[in-house]
Amino acid sequence: MIISPPMKLVIFGGGNMGAAFARGVLRVGGLTAEQVTIVEHNAERAQELKSTLPCSVLNVAPHSLVDYQVIFIAVKPQSFVELAKTLRVDSSQLVVSIMAGITIAGLTNKLSNATRVVRAMPNTPSQIGAGVTAWVATDQVTADDRNLVEGLLSAGGKVLPVEREELLDGVTALSGSGPAYVFYLAEAMLDAADKFGFSPEEAKALIASTICGAGQLWLESVESPTELRQRVTSKGGTTEAALTFLEQHKAKQIITNAVEHACQRSIELGKAQ
Repeated sequence: MIISPPMKLVIFGGGNMGAAFARGVLRVGGLTAEQVTIVEHNAERAQELKSTLPCSVLNVAPHSLVDYQVIFIAVKPQSFVELAKTLRVDSSQLVVSIMAGITIAGLTNKLSNATRVVRAMPNTPSQIGAGVTAWVATDQVTADDRNLVEGLLSAGGKVLPVEREELLDGVTALSGSGPAYVFYLAEAMLDAADKFGFSPEEAKALIASTICGAGQLWLESVESPTELRQRVTSKGGTTEAALTFLEQHKAKQIITNAVEHACQRSIELGKAQ
């Protein structure tokens, strides 16, 4: 995937997601090191990025953003208000935010000249190109802008444009926070594996491969998760014993409620701007 025409990109925030995005666009996005700049205010983190990334890494923001066609904001939501005070954005520039809970209205309110704005929600597997990112744009974002956004975000994996911004709260709860739910399940399975006598290496091989394989099977299947689950569940067998226990303890409802709580928290973060 090659991004065209040539452009310059500045990334505010060199944390896990900001750095992962930079690595992605440099690795498969067609951008050169000269086209990408990261601004990371934490001096220790900035030094770490300088030693691992070929692009420019700054500890303070450049005096002017006029040379950058795309401004990518990957700071923590609570840091955005202070950052916005230092940014002078032109209406010709494309602003892409991956901050949880910060709405488009919040972005345009704090970045008064910003009109071409994209709000996106990636997840941590984007660090290895296996993530999924949903995004929504303002009406001023052109067709060319949308193609550019698709190209940039696809460096992290699958890309899903949505038409209504309120869906991003659900995206945050499902895929944004979703890896944590999977790792939580993995932690529980690791505890069981330890009781069974497996080494950590053996347990990781069994559990991680099972989780990845199940997800890939669903992606490549026309069957629903219910149908796929039923194919594994023999009457009177081991899987049925486990699932019966989970049903008795209302595990499915607990998970559904947990995801709904994550969605509600995303909504609250948006209202707190």
